[in-house]
Amino acid sequence: GPMMGQANVFFRYWPEKIQPVIDRYQGESRRLFTVLDRRLGEAEWMAGDYSIADIANWCWVR
Repeated sequence: GPMMGQANVFFRYWPEKIQPVIDRYQGESRRLFTVLDRRLGEAEWMAGDYSIADIANWCWVR
């Protein structure tokens, strides 16, 4: 969540484009989605059973 929020702010709303900052947050967002995708490829839910972790992350992955 926070990495995607930062990526969005610097990409869409920051008055000047600071490409290294944009690249950092977009790259970290991609990395975290890769981790999440790998986990959900192994298990139905993020933390074993359905939990608040799945609820909290749904809005980012839907």
